[in-house]
Amino acid sequence: MFSEDKQDKENFAIELLAVQQASFIENSPENLRAAFQKALRTKKLSLQSLRITDQEVTQFIVPFLNITPDILQVDLSNNQIGPAGATAIAGNTTAIHWDLAGNRIGPAGATAIAGNTTAIHWNLSFNQIGDPGAIAIAGNTTAIHWNLSDNQIGPAGATAIAGNITATHWDLSFNQIGDPGATAIAGNTTITDLNISANKISVSGAIAIAGNTRIAGLDIAHNHIDYNACALITAITKNRTLSTLTIDVDLVQLTQQSLAALQAIPERRALEYNNRAQAFAFLSGTQKRLGAGAPILTAFSQHPLFDPNLMHVILGFQDVVPKPFTLKFLN
Repeated sequence: MFSEDKQDKENFAIELLAVQQASFIENSPENLRAAFQKALRTKKLSLQSLRITDQEVTQFIVPFLNITPDILQVDLSNNQIGPAGATAIAGNTTAIHWDLAGNRIGPAGATAIAGNTTAIHWNLSFNQIGDPGAIAIAGNTTAIHWNLSDNQIGPAGATAIAGNITATHWDLSFNQIGDPGATAIAGNTTITDLNISANKISVSGAIAIAGNTRIAGLDIAHNHIDYNACALITAITKNRTLSTLTIDVDLVQLTQQSLAALQAIPERRALEYNNRAQAFAFLSGTQKRLGAGAPILTAFSQHPLFDPNLMHVILGFQDVVPKPFTLKFLN
């Protein structure tokens, strides 16, 4: 009897919630209605690129999520959400995956989101949060994945992030953390996947990161390490934790020492290239300027990391800009 009463109450609660949801959707703005209805079926709310403002977030979107607890993933990217909308989002206790890329939350919005204790995945790229926002986010002890790409974060923000012992995945690409920020992050023992591409990092900062014994996936492309990569390459060969490395190197500018160091990466450590065609594509500029028989190209073409069957790709590309490529290593 007790079990039946309990089941009746659960069924009544479900029916009541469905009525609330239907009524809420019916009274919502037209541009949100279809997305709300779809979210009930897919368990994901997608409202990207709809010029959504703080008012819509606070009056409709967050209240809808509050009465629809089985929607765990929300995409509000490329809208016009500011600090007030971010504050409302931070108060939600149901969704665990948020994409707010390309909004206007700023430092105040980031600070509000830092106080959320439910979500584990946040994409806040392109939101102008700066160092103050990054410092606030570094204090969050719930999320394990943060994308803070292109947010004007400098060494101070990176140093604060280095002190976070919860998150394992950080995308800090296209900021300005420099060597001080990279060196600070190198001391973190929680991060396993790090993207610090395009951060004005030189060889010294990259070497510090390469010495980290926790990071398994590292992207350091588009930094200032092209012309003197020898010491970095030597550090990489000694790192037994790193399994995936994304880097770009201009072979024309590499010194002979750097070339020798790169060739010295043991074959047993190298598993495969990801996007090998890209790796060969960036050789095209070298080939065009030095000729197909140039010693530097011959050396690389003979290295066991390169697939000789793809050498024809060099002849098909005219792009002289170095392209990032990814190495995967065996430990």
